[in-house]
Amino acid sequence: MLLYKGMDAIVLKATKYEDDGRILKIFTKEAGLVSVIVKKISKKGTYWQTLTSPLARGEFHLKQGNSALYTLSDASLTDPYLEIRENLDKLEAACTILRALLLSQHPEKASPALFHLTLVYLKKLKTFSTPALIALSFQMKLLNFEGLFPESKEELQETIGADEWVQLQCLCHTKTFDLLESISPSTLLKKTAESLFQSRIREYN
Repeated sequence: MLLYKGMDAIVLKATKYEDDGRILKIFTKEAGLVSVIVKKISKKGTYWQTLTSPLARGEFHLKQGNSALYTLSDASLTDPYLEIRENLDKLEAACTILRALLLSQHPEKASPALFHLTLVYLKKLKTFSTPALIALSFQMKLLNFEGLFPESKEELQETIGADEWVQLQCLCHTKTFDLLESISPSTLLKKTAESLFQSRIREYN
């Protein structure tokens, strides 16, 4: 029986299972994207309902039986990201980050560096003044992680000017959040970044 003990993980998605269970997609430092089944949640109280909800970070103990799904044997909540959940713009940005991981990551392909980047971006999202920029930057950096970020603006589907291309590169390559604060994203930049992410991830998968 394969066991994972004390995995640092973020819940990306929760799907109802039978009457009182959930199937989770969690992103972990040790094993990448993992599917987990959790049963009889209501009997364990509201703590476990929070722990098994999207955008919860916890320490997960997993075991694998005869199916492809892991079973959650124990867990503890380390960050419910309440500051993000209480602000709609921040919550939407966080959901974009979670969806980006779900779309791009393959099962049980560990990426510790990407996991660390996710934690850094979610932490900054708690206090950042323009949440949408955090989400756009994360998408571009994720493309760069996978070697999918374009080398020139001629590779883009949309026609953009030099200024938008510089901003797109900044979203991808910046090493400080202070630089992101200086960007005022145009509608064209947002559309280009989203289109680029979706098209490159489709090709990648």
